[in-house]
Amino acid sequence: MKTNKAIWCILALAGQISLMPRSAMAACTTTSCSSGGPFTLKNTVDYCLSANPTATCYLGGYKVVSCPTCQSGYTRTQATVSLPCGNVSYYMCKPNGLTPIDPDDCAMLFCPSTQWGAVSGGVEKRTVQTKDLETCTCVKSTE
Repeated sequence: MKTNKAIWCILALAGQISLMPRSAMAACTTTSCSSGGPFTLKNTVDYCLSANPTATCYLGGYKVVSCPTCQSGYTRTQATVSLPCGNVSYYMCKPNGLTPIDPDDCAMLFCPSTQWGAVSGGVEKRTVQTKDLETCTCVKSTE
């Protein structure tokens, strides 16, 4: 037993392992959407009053759009999208009187993604779709 404790102490002192508890994952950190580099759009919103929804970009190259106001007949509703750093809130527009969606009803929703394909100059892209069970829709992003 003393040998195992000695090995742990040596590794800890050498900086190879930490005996301190690890902190929780840091919250998603925003960055300027005009800072350059490609951003992967992680959600889409429809029925915004403005033609240009508000965009928020996050470190790691992700962009989330949100509706500041909705068209007549739609209600602004908070939703979340999952990023590698955690969940991020945004606002979408749902039709007035829309009943809550049962996640089981969306189980058969098929959201196909495309394969990588050449665009030009050696650049490739693909479209990735993920299922949003809260809205029962496919969310598209381009990589």
